[in-house]
Amino acid sequence: MAAPSCSLAASANVEPLILSSAPTPPQSRAINEIKRLLSRATPDLTTAKTHLSRAIGGNHSTLEPLRNAIRRPNLTDSQKLEILLLAVPDADQAIVRLYGEECFEPTSEFYGHFWRLVETRGYVMLLLEIVISAADCGEYETAVEYAKRVLEINHGDNNGWLPLCAISSLRFHGAARLQAGVELTVCRYPRPRPRFSPPPQPSSGGPQLLS
Repeated sequence: MAAPSCSLAASANVEPLILSSAPTPPQSRAINEIKRLLSRATPDLTTAKTHLSRAIGGNHSTLEPLRNAIRRPNLTDSQKLEILLLAVPDADQAIVRLYGEECFEPTSEFYGHFWRLVETRGYVMLLLEIVISAADCGEYETAVEYAKRVLEINHGDNNGWLPLCAISSLRFHGAARLQAGVELTVCRYPRPRPRFSPPPQPSSGGPQLLS
């Protein structure tokens, strides 16, 4: 089987894909501005939200720095959750630019293996941050929704710790009545071997598959 391509399907509304291993200078400035605004004694969430799209900018490599910028100790869990949820649509679009329009469909060769691919680890960590923040502030329905989403895109997880992380977070916060939905997701998705051949090395522009 041919190695998967990172090229995005042609779309009049999406710019050509340029793989990047780091945020661009404008994206870094936007991320730093978000961090500055959220670090204030009285966090300025309203202004910080206006920088989210520019901070992500269709670039998957911005997601981990953005997650760290949002993790301010002075923010409440509900404030963190609010801004994290607003980042999800732009984060989704960054992954679509990387892997194509069907990457979130079960038929995609990438689906179920997001944690194995270096480029999507920041995305997975962003979703896990939502799970933890939602559970911490008692938004258990949201926590379960995103825990299931993490499990669905990582049922081929090579380490097997992502389901444990999601479920343990909910168990710790006493959401036993909702836990069954997450556990059923784990049962639905055993850990199959990857369905695609190892991609080319980063020098050729393909995603890097971890063993």
